[in-house]
Amino acid sequence: MVVLGRTVAIFGAFIFYAPSFSIVAIAQESSPMESFLSYIETKIDSEFMEAMIHNDDTELLSLERSLYALNTQESVELESQKKYWISYLIFKHSVFYLRNQQPSKSETRIRYAMDILEGTEEINSENQALLALIKIFNFQFVPKHKFLGYRKSLNKNLKQSIQLNNNNPRAVYAQAVFDFYTPRIFGGGKKTESLLLKALDLPFQNTSMAYGPSWGKEDTLGLLIQHYIKKQNQDLASRYLNLLEKEFPNSGLLDSYNLQIKPTK
Repeated sequence: MVVLGRTVAIFGAFIFYAPSFSIVAIAQESSPMESFLSYIETKIDSEFMEAMIHNDDTELLSLERSLYALNTQESVELESQKKYWISYLIFKHSVFYLRNQQPSKSETRIRYAMDILEGTEEINSENQALLALIKIFNFQFVPKHKFLGYRKSLNKNLKQSIQLNNNNPRAVYAQAVFDFYTPRIFGGGKKTESLLLKALDLPFQNTSMAYGPSWGKEDTLGLLIQHYIKKQNQDLASRYLNLLEKEFPNSGLLDSYNLQIKPTK
C-alpha cells in the first residue's frame, strides 16, 4: 500500500528540516531538566539535520541517551512528554537509516518508536498523531497479509487524535498524509486538500503542554504543494511554494519543488 519511495516522500521535511519555529520561553529559575526539555524540539531537529549533512548519527544517539537519563517518573505528564520526544527522535533516526540505505536498521528503530508510544500511560492528541505518522512510515515494512489489521490499528490512532483535540494541526496533518497515500480505489485522495488547508489555519505551537511540539507546518505546506503538482494545478502549487519559501527559507523541500514547478512571484 505504501511503497518505499513514497513513504520517504511523506517526510521530506523530516529529512531536510532546518529548525524554524517558536520555542517555549524558559523561566529564569528553571531546573536543568526544564531547561533541557524546553529546547528539546530544537535540539532534536538540529542534531538530525547535522546527522543527515555529515552522515554521522553520533550526536543524535547522545541526545537520545540524555533524554532517557531524565528522571520524570514522579510525574505522569512529564513521563509522557519524555516518551513523546524520544519517539520523535527515534522516528527521525529511522529516516536517517533509510536515507543511508539501511532499511533493516530503519525498521528496527521505527518499530521501537511505535512500541514506546503504545506503552505511554497518558493518551493525548499529540502522541496519537505522532504514533499515526510513525505507523504510516512503518507501513513499508508490514507484510501484505497483515495490512488489514495494521490499517485498523492506524485508523484508531488517527480517530483518537482528532477526538481528543480536533484543533490539533498535527492530528489533521496525519489524516491528510494517510488520505494522500491511500490509493484511489480504496477511497484515498478525496480529503487531502481540505485537511491540509484546515491544518494551515490552526496554530502549530502547542501552548497547552509545558514542552509541547510546534512542528508540522513545513510538512503540511510541502504535502499541499505535492498534492497540487499531482493534480497539475500550477497556480496553486506556485502560490504555496512561495509561502513555503517565505516561511521556511532554508527548507530542503524548495529545491525539489522548484524543479517541478515555476513559482510565480
